[in-house]
Amino acid sequence: MDQTPCDIVLDIGGEGRHAEAWNVNRCRTQTLGRHAGEPIPRLIVARADALPFADNCVKSLIVERTPLTRAAARELSRVIQPEGQILLRHVPLKDRDRHEPTLAILGGKAQQRTTKIYGQPVLETMVQFSENISPPQLPTTETST
Repeated sequence: MDQTPCDIVLDIGGEGRHAEAWNVNRCRTQTLGRHAGEPIPRLIVARADALPFADNCVKSLIVERTPLTRAAARELSRVIQPEGQILLRHVPLKDRDRHEPTLAILGGKAQQRTTKIYGQPVLETMVQFSENISPPQLPTTETST
């Protein structure tokens, strides 16, 4: 699915929580929440380490519950637009910042916070890539159970 040009929002590992996003997932059905077992809407069957998009064509990426491998970080860096943004969301680790290795590959300006989604603690890291723009405020997250 090579879309050139494109200006889209991708949710890597997404299951449909973000209405504006295309969900990139290897699974075809939702695994969380009240819609578990239902088909994932706006689905693109793919992996984070092999995104089927042209270079610099994605304006916003959300990465949730997806392994942050070096190959995945390189793909995120490849597809994001020069002034794009990436939001990383993962369960925090006690002994280290799980987003740090990915940030070393991505570059950009980062802002972090810990919040809760579905009652679970989540580390959110927002990365902005334009040198002329300060990091955006982190969006409000869903905290319902």
